[in-house]
Amino acid sequence: MSTIWVREFKGGLDARRLPEATDGGVLIKATDCHVNRGGEIEKRAASVPTYELPACTASLAADSAGIYVFGSIADPGVPAGVTYQRLQNGAKVLDRVKSWDLFQDDIYAIALYTDDTLSGFYNGAIDADSPSGGTFVMTIGAKEYIAAGAELNSSEVENPEEWTTGTGVGFIDMSQYSSGAETITALADYQNATAVFSERLIQIWQLASDPADSVRSQVLRNTGTASPKSVTQFGDGDVFYIDESGLRSLRARDSSNAAATSGIGIRIDPLIVAKLRSLTAEEREKVIGLIEPLDGRFWLIMKDVIYVFTFFPEEKISAWTSYTPHYFDGNGDRVDFEIDDAVVFNRRVYLRSGDDILVYGGLETGAETDETEAEAWLPFLDGEAPARAKQWQSFDAAVSGQWSVSASTNLREPTSEAVEDDICVIYRSTYNEEGIGVVGESTHISLRFRSSGSGACVVSSCAIHFTWVDGKE
Repeated sequence: MSTIWVREFKGGLDARRLPEATDGGVLIKATDCHVNRGGEIEKRAASVPTYELPACTASLAADSAGIYVFGSIADPGVPAGVTYQRLQNGAKVLDRVKSWDLFQDDIYAIALYTDDTLSGFYNGAIDADSPSGGTFVMTIGAKEYIAAGAELNSSEVENPEEWTTGTGVGFIDMSQYSSGAETITALADYQNATAVFSERLIQIWQLASDPADSVRSQVLRNTGTASPKSVTQFGDGDVFYIDESGLRSLRARDSSNAAATSGIGIRIDPLIVAKLRSLTAEEREKVIGLIEPLDGRFWLIMKDVIYVFTFFPEEKISAWTSYTPHYFDGNGDRVDFEIDDAVVFNRRVYLRSGDDILVYGGLETGAETDETEAEAWLPFLDGEAPARAKQWQSFDAAVSGQWSVSASTNLREPTSEAVEDDICVIYRSTYNEEGIGVVGESTHISLRFRSSGSGACVVSSCAIHFTWVDGKE
């Protein structure tokens, strides 16, 4: 008898090739799970409904003391644990906060109103001197910077409310330096410089206190982002962002610190690109990147799906999976939701959906679980002999928690959920027991694991036993 042994799942989700041509050690479906430090599949934590907001609030932010929501009317009575900040501009009605950052632990916010007016606010007070039409704000080197069209405007040093006179006040017209920079979409710290993003252009600038002394050091063409909230610092030297071709990383090419882009999302770019193309322009603006603080995983939030990147270099783990935003109500029914905004505060990820705020893993432990069904599909494995027929005999697996196991041997419809046979339900490792029978004859086989129950669930490894139909070894 021969055996296909899948020892670990360090490669995570891989959508680049056909399921029957994908190597072992990766997954062709990985939903509501992630890869842990041992290279195992692990069910994700719960999204726990925590705050119910009154109507007429928008967006989500945080300072060192707590989380904030915004509105243009008087405080409508937000729940304890949430702070309301009024962004009043006459009788205008707030639509959402397009961008925000902290300056001396106070929020500088750019408010978008329903009449398309844009206004800057610092600590809840309207900033009459700030540049009109600003769409992105960031604190850099004791100054506030606001992107408005092609102009990168800077405030007075140590004074985010002064934009007309004083030390450091001024602007740089990026369109004077490169075609394609007519609209700045985002800014990011890069090495000891600043990356200035447009939709199809990235410029690297050394920004000085006096804007006249600022110097552009590099330009990268045919890459950029239309999703400013996707721009995320990852580790010491990477800046992740979503591009039309997928998720990209801005990083140093060599010891010179010259910037280059790499395809950090290459294994799931087909999924990301397909999802991006399904979004409206406003939904693209709301794509969010963040770092989940407990394990340092990168999340790319795209409306109703979260792509999750697990990177543990010491363990040589670089793996993508996905989460579906949902929770279970008091009746035990699953409720799916779309994510409008998200923020990290006090080692927790807060998700806003409509007038609800949910906390990943719950406030108390950050590791609360629920009835979520984690799903992990192995590729169609062939025992290093893709054209030889095999008689499948049995399988073993190392697991904790309860998992339903099925198998598919149909290459005509390899991604169809219907073309599979249920095998069993397991709740412990089976290597020291008689193998669990698998019936079928084919050239390839795909095992599929689905968790059940409210507890933690892990799949560590599996082995598939078979004989050759032609009788040869």
